Amino acid sequence: MTETKSKIGPLRAITPANCDGELPIEKDDGSMEPVAFVVSENEACAHLFAAAPELLEALREILTCEESRRKDLRHCNSSPAAKFCDDRIAKAKKAIAKAEGQSK
Repeated sequence: MTETKSKIGPLRAITPANCDGELPIEKDDGSMEPVAFVVSENEACAHLFAAAPELLEALREILTCEESRRKDLRHCNSSPAAKFCDDRIAKAKKAIAKAEGQSK
C-alpha cells in the first residue's frame, strides 16, 4: 500500500459559516490561511473534513494492528474471530483506498 500523507498538516474548521455560507478549513498552525471551504448547512461536515488527515492516519495504524492480529489467527481461519478480523481489515482497506482516490 502506498502511504500518502497530507502535505498541509493538521487542519481545523472555522465556525460559524461566513456570509456566503462557507465554512473555512484552515491550517491548525495559527497562520489563519484557508486551505479549503466547505459549503454545507451542517457544521459537522466541515469538522469531519478538517479531521480527515488525522482520521486516515489513525485508520492506517489500526489496520496495521488488525493485520498483525490476523497473523496470530492464521491457524484458525474458519473461526468467528478470524472472520471478524478479515471483515474489519477489508473495510479499513476500502476506506483508505477511497480516501486516497483509488476506489472504483
